[in-house]
Amino acid sequence: MELDPRVALARRLVENVIQEQRHEVAEEILAENVEYHGPTTSTTGRREFLHWCDTVHRAWKDFTIKPHRHTLTTHTVALDYVMSGFHTSDFLGIPPSNRHFSVKGRMTIRIRNGRIISIESVYDTQSLLKQVGVLEPVAHGARHRHSRT
Repeated sequence: MELDPRVALARRLVENVIQEQRHEVAEEILAENVEYHGPTTSTTGRREFLHWCDTVHRAWKDFTIKPHRHTLTTHTVALDYVMSGFHTSDFLGIPPSNRHFSVKGRMTIRIRNGRIISIESVYDTQSLLKQVGVLEPVAHGARHRHSRT
């Protein structure tokens, strides 16, 4: 069974552009003014998105995104994925912890005229921050106390 062209385009984004950092593929599949929105940053423009990808790779050794399921609409592909890596360099002011993380996420990719025009990525930021030691995990079964004034 042949892969839907929209899914193939989304997978090229993840595999060739984000993971392999192949800028020549980005020139081919990303609109010049592509928009990216994620939990920690937003960019407008192909060059700015590629710079963001480079920043991620510098901070997270062995960074990978593994898509495992997709949903299609007319102009949109939603990819569920698992993202992982090792926090080995400063990232947005957070010093390296040398810890591994693995979190689930979803990337929604909008396509127009065979090019990607926007990318929205959401993932379990709280879990990522706990795994790299920025946030302390809450003890299982702990109850939150609310002060009343």
